[in-house]
Amino acid sequence: MADIDHIDSRRRRQVRSLWLAVGTSAALVALAPIVFHTVFGFPWFSFQSWLGAGCVTFAVAVPAFWTAFSRRSDFTGRMALVAVAVILLVAAFIAWRFH
Repeated sequence: MADIDHIDSRRRRQVRSLWLAVGTSAALVALAPIVFHTVFGFPWFSFQSWLGAGCVTFAVAVPAFWTAFSRRSDFTGRMALVAVAVILLVAAFIAWRFH
């Protein structure tokens, strides 16, 4: 039973760090236009550009933050690298296909 408890606690830590990464990425996407407008003086972005850039930022930031918040960065680092690589490959294919 000790092995099951150890696996369960590790899974809970990984899920907690994943949700922390999702929340941090969502906050980054939501607050980026406000920061760029107030701090740097850029004009407000259109909703379409904010949504497109926000989706890409969210997709890349979640694995990056998950790796940063994880205790076992040796294992989740590889998973995050694979996730970011797949996201970039899909984005490159979509850009190539619809360009």
